[in-house]
Amino acid sequence: MLKEAGRRVGQSELSAAIRQVGLGKREVMILQMVCVHSLLSSSQIVRLVCRDLAKVGSDGTMQPGHQSRTALKVRDERLLRLVEGEFLRRAWLPGHLPYYWLGPLGIAWAKAQGIEIVTANLAAVEHALMAADFMTWVIEEAGRLGGQAEWSSEAELGNWRAKARPDAEAVVEAAGVKLRFAVEIDRRTMWKGRLKKKVKQYETERERGQAVSQVLLVTTAPARYLPTILRALLEQQTQSKQHSVNWFVTATELTRPYQQGLNDLHAGVLTAPIWFRPSGGEPISLLPSGRGVVAQGEQ
Repeated sequence: MLKEAGRRVGQSELSAAIRQVGLGKREVMILQMVCVHSLLSSSQIVRLVCRDLAKVGSDGTMQPGHQSRTALKVRDERLLRLVEGEFLRRAWLPGHLPYYWLGPLGIAWAKAQGIEIVTANLAAVEHALMAADFMTWVIEEAGRLGGQAEWSSEAELGNWRAKARPDAEAVVEAAGVKLRFAVEIDRRTMWKGRLKKKVKQYETERERGQAVSQVLLVTTAPARYLPTILRALLEQQTQSKQHSVNWFVTATELTRPYQQGLNDLHAGVLTAPIWFRPSGGEPISLLPSGRGVVAQGEQ
């Protein structure tokens, strides 16, 4: 979450605020999601806390939970109450929907619930937004495919002893395939030396049985720089004694053709052929599509 230069909140004040705001099932889910992911847009919050409301429509297609009446109430009423009650803070970033993080009452509530929270400064906002976006795309596309995705954020992975601590880890079961992978978000800061160090860390931890065998690297660098990134990964893999971790790389601009509507929803993160391997060849998809898959079965 963003650092809150706020005040101390006593138990009596917290109890009074909980009664005044009325923390029901959806409000608690909202706070839990923000605790885990630090920073979320209104669209991301609605989609995450209303996933259980998805249903099959009269035409036989799956109707997402974020299009339900309850979802509209979450967006228009519940988030506002949490902001007014200082459980959440809200800000509009240029060109974006409003984003939310924990306020002083939200921090006090999380501590009372025994929920571990991670603070971040404003310099980490873009990184947090990218991780939350990617997480949302994966979860939603898995659902549209009739499957599911379980996601562990960096905050939830905080107790890992592994040096190769990823930004997130996911297990996806969809289209007859089960995938487990780590995610690395690169905001054009992971240069050649750092990339090689990351590869070495994952290989070392994999040998110890502490890391996954597949890593997805998502970079904000223009797609034309992907060959440079892939060469750096390949050089380090070639030097490794045991090549046991597979890397797959894409650029955020390659996801744009799959954007739908104005709600930041990207389709195709799992099924579009937008992932490149250090060894070369045509881009592939993570799940079955027209151009193969990354993995068949859990790794």
